[in-house]
Amino acid sequence: MSTFRQDLLNNLIAAAKLRFDPVLQPGEMKVLEDSVTGDAPQVLNGSRQVVRPEFLRWLATDEEIQNYIDPQGIRVFSATIPGILDLSFCTIASLLHFRDCSFDDLVVLLHAELRGLCIYSSISKGILAHGAKIHGPVFLLDGFQSFGPIELHSAVLDQALDCRGAILKSSELPLILDHASIKGGVNLGQGFSSAGEIHMVSVKIEGDLDCRDASFTGSLVGNALSADRAKISGNVVFSQSVIRGIVSLLGADIGGQFNCVKAQLVTPNSALALDLSTVRGGVDLTGVKSAAELSLIAASVIGSLNCSDAILTAQTRTLSMDRASVQGTVFLRNIQSAGAIMMSNSTISTNLDCRGASITTLHCANMKLGGDLTWTGIRNAPQATLNLTAASLRNLQEDKASWPKAGNLVLDRLVYEELSLYPCASPDQLAINNLSWNIPMNVEDRVSWLNRQPASQRSEPQPWLQLSRLLETKGDKRSAKRVIYLLRRQQAIERGSARAAVSIPFAWLEENPFRILYSLALILFFGTILFSFASLHGLIAPTDKDAYTAWAGGQPYLAAYPRFQPFVYTLENALPLVKLGQDDKWAPNPNGPSHCNFLEYRVLVIFRWLLILLGWFQATLLAAAVGSRFKP
Repeated sequence: MSTFRQDLLNNLIAAAKLRFDPVLQPGEMKVLEDSVTGDAPQVLNGSRQVVRPEFLRWLATDEEIQNYIDPQGIRVFSATIPGILDLSFCTIASLLHFRDCSFDDLVVLLHAELRGLCIYSSISKGILAHGAKIHGPVFLLDGFQSFGPIELHSAVLDQALDCRGAILKSSELPLILDHASIKGGVNLGQGFSSAGEIHMVSVKIEGDLDCRDASFTGSLVGNALSADRAKISGNVVFSQSVIRGIVSLLGADIGGQFNCVKAQLVTPNSALALDLSTVRGGVDLTGVKSAAELSLIAASVIGSLNCSDAILTAQTRTLSMDRASVQGTVFLRNIQSAGAIMMSNSTISTNLDCRGASITTLHCANMKLGGDLTWTGIRNAPQATLNLTAASLRNLQEDKASWPKAGNLVLDRLVYEELSLYPCASPDQLAINNLSWNIPMNVEDRVSWLNRQPASQRSEPQPWLQLSRLLETKGDKRSAKRVIYLLRRQQAIERGSARAAVSIPFAWLEENPFRILYSLALILFFGTILFSFASLHGLIAPTDKDAYTAWAGGQPYLAAYPRFQPFVYTLENALPLVKLGQDDKWAPNPNGPSHCNFLEYRVLVIFRWLLILLGWFQATLLAAAVGSRFKP
């Protein structure tokens, strides 16, 4: 020790003896020596000497004494402080440095102003520092233990709060930072342990909130950490932590990333509450294990949200993102979700990637997706439900093996620009996110896809019309009309047999009007045979009186009178607009023979009427089908 320092120490000892006892406690003499010399003090592990709290108050607050203290501050090593150390409303110019100490009662710093507080490897009954102004760091490190609350409500810290490895054993709010302003970061990680709820409502942290590799034990039905309405400029990190209770950041503003990679969230109700929060650096929940709901309702995420490889075992809802906004991609790759993932009314700027997932329900009603929905390699596809009611997206990428079973696919009012079907990916392809080449669109595949909707929605027109429009934009008008026909057929079947008898043929003709030729050819064939047979047996006669008289008498009639043509006669009756002179000149003979098996005058008349009625019906049906096909 230098002579100068020795003189300072001697003067300080003299002042202390004048202020207190002529014979100071050994521990107090050590505090004076360690605080003046600046030398590395000796830590007496396992042997703590008594230092009176009033002695420390005098040393910390007497303005004249501060000139004797080394810049390293007041250093109290291997000591026991037997009573309350009350420094409330005091201005303390020196750093307070405690190591290997035992506080038998509270440290009280209410509205105090101090340079800094460092407590290492010590045991505390609690620190009350409401409204304190601390111009340096607050370190509670190296196995620091507290059996009472650490209260920094409304405190102002010019540097960081570092509690790495600290053990807070109070079950009643062991750390309170409500409304505090911290210009550095807050570190509650690397072995930090809390037996009760960490409370930091409306805190302002101008750095990171680092809670990695920590243990938080709140109430299983309450919160483990409450930071509602907090404003955190940096990242919030809970990676590899074990959390028993809810992590609540309702309405928080996080300037960096929210990171919960490989954390274990053990609570039966809600595990994570980021509702109404703003996260400017993305959300990373990769590999998280949660027994309860992760909630980001109405949250705003500026960046991606990654929930890949997560194991979510809640039976009702596992991930809730209703009304959330994500300005990036949402990754659900290889996620295992026992309950529903809710994304109703959410907005995702780029993609939603579900490759290799095991999802019970993905509910995306009214979701606006700026990019692609990748639904491939789904591991529990038969049991999965995919609800895309009124959703909009760019491209739906799928494989057949990932299609939900009939009744579990909801597509009503889904709007998309493209559909891509891929071969079933191997595990290796899924691992490298390789979708290979997509299969050319096949209308029958897509109709099978549409028929996986619930029975009550299977004949809703919008999904069919959406598919038809997509096929038409690809230049496949034939397939587009095929989809419309199958829709009409589906609707007709559901309406009943009477309507189906009309609607199905109509839809068949609407798909391809030239199909009317099939029924016309069949009618002409049977009509020609029938009228030919009737003519041979005298059952078809001229309508002109003179021609009939000559014909009936077996005499030749006028050469100008048209001869009977069975085919032309059938054609004229079957097509109302065709007039070739047969229908007016020939008709069933009421005086014909009655011994021609089934044929007689009445049968021919009825058959002719049926031809005429059928002709008008076909013409009307054809006109309506053609008009429906070409209307804009």
